[in-house]
Amino acid sequence: MRLSENKFLYLLESFSAEELQEFKKFVASPYIASGRNYLPLLNELIRLRNRKQKEVTLEELHNKLYPGKKFSAQTLKNRFSELFKVGESFLIFKSINSNGDIVRDRLLLRALRERKLGRFFESNYRKATADLEKIPLSEKKFEDHIELQRINIDHLIQNRKFEKYFSEYYENSLYQTCLSFINLFEFGMEFRQQDYLNKKYDFNIVSEILKKIDFAELAKRSEYRMSNVFKFTLLFYHLYKCFENLENESDYFEARKIFSEIRDYISEETRLKIYMMFIYYCTHKQNQGERKFVNELFTLYNEKLQSGYISDFKANSYPLNNFRDYVLIGLELKEFEWVEKFVKEYSDYLPEETRFEEVAISKAKIRVAHSDFKESLEELAGTKPSNFIHYLDISTIRMVCYFELEMIEEAYAEMDKFRHYLRNHKEVPKIHRMYATNFLKFYSLLLKARADLAEIDYEMLDKELRSTPYVNRAGWLRKKLREYGK
Repeated sequence: MRLSENKFLYLLESFSAEELQEFKKFVASPYIASGRNYLPLLNELIRLRNRKQKEVTLEELHNKLYPGKKFSAQTLKNRFSELFKVGESFLIFKSINSNGDIVRDRLLLRALRERKLGRFFESNYRKATADLEKIPLSEKKFEDHIELQRINIDHLIQNRKFEKYFSEYYENSLYQTCLSFINLFEFGMEFRQQDYLNKKYDFNIVSEILKKIDFAELAKRSEYRMSNVFKFTLLFYHLYKCFENLENESDYFEARKIFSEIRDYISEETRLKIYMMFIYYCTHKQNQGERKFVNELFTLYNEKLQSGYISDFKANSYPLNNFRDYVLIGLELKEFEWVEKFVKEYSDYLPEETRFEEVAISKAKIRVAHSDFKESLEELAGTKPSNFIHYLDISTIRMVCYFELEMIEEAYAEMDKFRHYLRNHKEVPKIHRMYATNFLKFYSLLLKARADLAEIDYEMLDKELRSTPYVNRAGWLRKKLREYGK
């Protein structure tokens, strides 16, 4: 076995410099080490990790640690195995600390219950639940609340406190049921999103269950209906309903209303997730040509930015990175200054691998909006798209600019490349393919007319364009039809 392939070294590689110092203290603890001194081996491994030179053999390492002793590969294997287990314990220790007091509270309460230390248990349970109440709403809070209640339920049974047990059990069932509903609604939203990407399942038990649930009606009958727990669950219900059927606009606005009521009680991470679901729904509606949802998207974007939620810009997974959509909506609403400021302020958060292309495309779109077509092409110089979103954007912008600059040969060449790309890249989702092919259909007819290769009925084509959903640059195409149809 090569030393560099040892699994403990892989674990060690994941530690930061600060964590290495913490780990050394952890390893030095007599409680952890059980009387064995692992520090010489650990220090040598850290030194080897930081040193840029040839592979060190096991024999060389053994001689360094145990000078004068006969080489034993088994001895080193045992020490590595023991250190790896200590490393796992260190990760568990860090996880407990990073998750705050609630994990420690649960562990302590279980230990107190098992030892039948009822007086200490009850005071610690009251403190733990009071601390948990201060934490913002999230599914994680629900899970922690349920776990604490479960431990208390066992304690109440153990001590034959049945009246308290009945009320605690009932409340626990409400929390667990609400959490189950939330999980179902989130699964349902994800599966609806997959439907839009043409992913189908022969049988989906989540979808079948959700067809039979009317949580809003159930909530009306509960004495807890005004609690934040039920409102939080109801928010996810209405979110799911608007994704279940995009025509359910009233569910979207009901979800927005509930969100505004309890927003301050929701955790930062969960707020971002909810904002993203609002944005996804509005994007679908905007794609259907619903003008009011363009303005709604712009409102959501500003709310989200003002709240400081920008982690989605850092995603290097297309089409999940949403930076592009902010630019598109801003330009559609002719908020040019807003778009330029947005690109300037937030582009640094983009992944380094895609930042150059994303910024260049955004600036090229701004130049097109100002009819600076030559400058737009210059912005795209040097771009090398690594994903289908960038390719489709760059190619479409080039075709628009070539048309406007009367670069007919270049326009035809770009159009051919575009068609070839769509034929050979099956990963392009159905919705993006529809936008692209519909654009090509109208663009090619306009280009032939401009090149005097064909005559077209502009009025009829304009009517067809207006009745065709999912068309890239539909506004620009209509403008050109109006210009040439005069």
